[in-house]
Amino acid sequence: MNIKTGVKIAVSFSLMGYLLWSVDLHRLADSLKNVNPVYLIAIYLTFIPGTLISTFKWMILLKTQGIHKPNFVRLWVLYHIGIFFSNFLPTEVGGDVVRGYIVGKESGKQAESLAAVVMERVTGLTAVVFYAILGLFLNWSLARDLNLSYLVFIVTAMMGVGGYAVLNRNLAKLIKTKLSFSFFDKVMKKAESLYEAIYRYKTKTNTLSIVIGISLIFQLYAIWFNFALMRCMRIDLSFLCMIFIIPVITIIGLVPITINSIGIREGAFVFLFAQVGVSEEKSLALALLYRAGVMAPGLVGALLYTFSNNGKDLRSS
Repeated sequence: MNIKTGVKIAVSFSLMGYLLWSVDLHRLADSLKNVNPVYLIAIYLTFIPGTLISTFKWMILLKTQGIHKPNFVRLWVLYHIGIFFSNFLPTEVGGDVVRGYIVGKESGKQAESLAAVVMERVTGLTAVVFYAILGLFLNWSLARDLNLSYLVFIVTAMMGVGGYAVLNRNLAKLIKTKLSFSFFDKVMKKAESLYEAIYRYKTKTNTLSIVIGISLIFQLYAIWFNFALMRCMRIDLSFLCMIFIIPVITIIGLVPITINSIGIREGAFVFLFAQVGVSEEKSLALALLYRAGVMAPGLVGALLYTFSNNGKDLRSS
């Protein structure tokens, strides 16, 4: 374990420790005990169609790169293995990189496989920002009081600038020229291959439209998932309010100072839900139920990883 990972783990434990210290643990336990287990399991099971939707989106992006194998079932397995790496292993090699590497190895197209994973995440973030903007205008007074409108607009601007930079070939050529050192050649060749694979999506407007549409459906599901958990806990809050709160929590969770946003995401839950009248204990309980829900597919991924060849493949690479 390197120093950077160790720091992230320490920050994660510190933030979670502070949150647990700052709430009434008895009330937190009561909030969790009062949840109907049948309803909770039913909500968690909706993650199955959720991962199917995400896998289908990934498959479309891979096919655009000329990658037609592995098949859908294999990709669905790899998607769960990726969740396992992202949620359970404190490593610099995230789940996206792992599944991108495996598909690249099986297809012989490493740059194209990684490009598909990158675009999967970019289109997902695009959908998150879309709902954040929509929720901003639907809950303008709340956003204004919390000064969160600036956060949404800053992230939107950063995405716009980033997209323009990536799709600007002249800028890419300039960067390549400035970094053209002999000892950097191998890295630059790989970066150039990845750039070309990502740039290929620029002309695939139909594919991008479909993928962004799928992303919007999935992010709406993510909002509903939290809304369903909230109702399961008998928290009375409108769905329109959730359209703003959940995307903002997702954006805050992107701050890369903890392992898998542990502590950051829970803190955002407590802070934002407190602004709409939900107690800190119920807010933290909701965050913990959400965390358990998103980690469940990772447990499936752990089993699939253990009983497949992927563990051996990654260790031998």
